[in-house]
Amino acid sequence: MFLVTCSRVLVAQPTPSRMPLSLPRSTIANPPSAGTPTPLVMIQNRARVLGDRASANGTRYFSARDLDVAGKSSAEVLKRLSPPPVNSSDGIRKVEAVIELRHPLTVVSQSRDPILIGTTVVRGPVHSLEVITSIIKSEIKIIQK
Repeated sequence: MFLVTCSRVLVAQPTPSRMPLSLPRSTIANPPSAGTPTPLVMIQNRARVLGDRASANGTRYFSARDLDVAGKSSAEVLKRLSPPPVNSSDGIRKVEAVIELRHPLTVVSQSRDPILIGTTVVRGPVHSLEVITSIIKSEIKIIQK
């Protein structure tokens, strides 16, 4: 082994006679790099940055987590757990939503309205709309009075 110095940085390199002929293959097909966020984290980040606005390609991102519903009334919790409605004039072609509730949640509903968690409501005619919703939950108990 010999050392190569380059602008005060020492780099250890094996001698050419000891170079491996082949490198072992990883057992993971495409391992994610350390700094690569998961798709769910990307959706959460884009939802935080864009809010209710659509991205340039017509995608609306929505995210709700435990912290978003903590301390709110049951009506506010139910409202917060569903994406805003899609109107035909919004130009939205895709909705990506993540509902992440890691702690148990009990919701008491006073009305006879349906309880929509992670559901996208469409108002008016929409030609093509793709909806992808990921719900991560521990326990949700819904009580209707």
